[in-house]
Amino acid sequence: MSVSHLTILDNIPYGRAFSNLITFLRISEWIDKIQMNVGAAFIIILVLVYNDLKFSPDIFNLISIFIVYQCFLGCYGYAINAFADRKIDAIVGKYKGVSFFTKSQLFIILIFLSIGSLAIPLLIDDLRIKVLGIAAFFFSAGYSMKPFRFKSRGFIGIVGATLPQRPFMILFFGLLANAVSEIMWILVGWALFIGIIMEIGHQMLDYSNDAASKAQTWIVQTEFSKVKTYSFVSIFFFLLFIFLPVFYFNPEIGSAISLIMLVLSGHSFFYFLDGWKKYKIAVTAVK
Repeated sequence: MSVSHLTILDNIPYGRAFSNLITFLRISEWIDKIQMNVGAAFIIILVLVYNDLKFSPDIFNLISIFIVYQCFLGCYGYAINAFADRKIDAIVGKYKGVSFFTKSQLFIILIFLSIGSLAIPLLIDDLRIKVLGIAAFFFSAGYSMKPFRFKSRGFIGIVGATLPQRPFMILFFGLLANAVSEIMWILVGWALFIGIIMEIGHQMLDYSNDAASKAQTWIVQTEFSKVKTYSFVSIFFFLLFIFLPVFYFNPEIGSAISLIMLVLSGHSFFYFLDGWKKYKIAVTAVK
């Protein structure tokens, strides 16, 4: 939601509180992940229909559950990160949304989001989904909260941020829709590496601020040459999973799937490229 839209909200009852909440939850920064994951869900359905394989008949209700769950978990992940890093971010003026609320209000918001993030998978009668939901919640909280704080533990922070937002979500849908299949696992691999690429890009964009505030993210701790190597390796595996359907399925359906995956990856990949340019300039300036 743009700044102009948030300004309009200020003129209606409770509009200011709502616009503050949107700013705090940083919805614009994670909504693209839902679009990508829903796109992946439709790819799974497309392949199963094409191959005349069975999946849950109540598919559109399940997609609704899938979207609502991602909204809760996405909001929770970004909210808990903003809460945990509020003092560090204040040093460089990052993510001011947290300052709109008192500590008690922040706790209420976090409790509400955590209940939604946990209740949805735990209420589903499938042990695999329950375990996956707990794991997704753990990685979302552990990314920035002590004693785990994965974001300060090297490359595990990149992977830890990626898992609950992308690959776990596609796996969640596959289990929810009884659609565990070869294409689902290909999409899980693709989601993992495009997620890693985007998280590297995110840390690249934050490099100057994180270095100034002494936040020990992987990018801040790692030499430029090593960052470059990890980035290229991640891009290689991302492209491998993109084009795998062309060779795994027949040419018609495989090419269609690869094209859809490529389109869905566009925002994340260009986000990485933007981060790469700014990171390279920042590192060169330091040298």
